[in-house]
Amino acid sequence: MRILLFLITFLVTCASSFGQAGFLGKRMYTLYNFGIAPAMVNPTFNGAKKTLRFNTNHNFTLGYVLSNVRAIEIGFGYTRTSIDHEYNSSYSSDLYNVGNAELIGEIGYDELLPELKMVSYRYNINWIAYANQGVRLAPLGVYSAYGISLLDSYIGEKYDDELYFFSNIKSLLLSYSLGNRRIIFNSIMLDYSIGSTLNLSIVTSGISNTKMKSAAQERIQTANFLIAKLGIGLVY
Repeated sequence: MRILLFLITFLVTCASSFGQAGFLGKRMYTLYNFGIAPAMVNPTFNGAKKTLRFNTNHNFTLGYVLSNVRAIEIGFGYTRTSIDHEYNSSYSSDLYNVGNAELIGEIGYDELLPELKMVSYRYNINWIAYANQGVRLAPLGVYSAYGISLLDSYIGEKYDDELYFFSNIKSLLLSYSLGNRRIIFNSIMLDYSIGSTLNLSIVTSGISNTKMKSAAQERIQTANFLIAKLGIGLVY
């Protein structure tokens, strides 16, 4: 919450520092994006593990036009995915220590070692650069988005349709996306983009098992590596 308040204050400060710009003088916009990302041979949140499976994410954005070719955005996102059961250290170490390899072979990993579930909340700020050619009337047209995000992820297991979290991990992400925005009826924004994210993995906490920590950070990277988004919003 404090992060969002800081970013909103930053936008308000920007609003008082720049001259006229924006589509028909409209400089503020809000946007909702629905995104899909290939599961990259890892399981989705529902446990599906096939080549053509996708994780989904939801993103809410507040933007402010700085000039005819520049804008700045703050956003909040939400996504869910899974980590392979082989990294579930809460079970695997005990099973192997008591020599239950035969039992694992009979029952299978999926029963004894449930997949770990990961729910992530993303706080981000984006710098938007619109193409110098064409309309030059932000937020309309082709754009590049450069972003930095804090990803706050909770890891746990699912029993009887209830999630039980036991670990938390924080990650710092850098992102780039290329997209296009259209405005209809002078107020409705349509947005589509494709982008990629790099997980810097600078800030981590809450997971003592090194192997699982590594697996979680790798899963964050693969789950955010390639994302396609469709969005709709309002310009005002």
